[in-house]
Amino acid sequence: MKNTEKSSLGVIVSDKTTGNVVHYVENPETKISDVFNGGIYLFNDQLFKRLGNAKISKITQAQNSSNFGSGHDDEDIISMETDILRNLPEFGNTYVYEYRGFWHAIKTPADALTANKLYLEKLLKAGLSSTNPSAVSSPISSTPLHHWTLCFYW
Repeated sequence: MKNTEKSSLGVIVSDKTTGNVVHYVENPETKISDVFNGGIYLFNDQLFKRLGNAKISKITQAQNSSNFGSGHDDEDIISMETDILRNLPEFGNTYVYEYRGFWHAIKTPADALTANKLYLEKLLKAGLSSTNPSAVSSPISSTPLHHWTLCFYW
């Protein structure tokens, strides 16, 4: 991603020593990090409290908004990325795991087909086939397509 490119993914800034998330932005206008949110999460039971707080916050915002009833921000819908993840860094207990192997964003059915095609091409280039499934687990690449993360909230 170039410095001026808008991202269609969540982007994470983390402490390189501890892995602690210090900033999260969904779909930033400019590049702030090479680390993308990969969409795999591990939460403790405090997530339920955070979901409840997010719901209350959305209802309050909708009631106080001059756009109330316009349908722009449905208070019945909680978004993991915009209502939960962007607030987690302030608690100081959200961490990332950076994976540096093959990765492709899958947001639509067409993306899933593209990802499968790219991965199969990767296997063929490595000389692997479907007749040798144990060979599928390959070492981490030193030149990733993208970085993605596993967010831990503990």
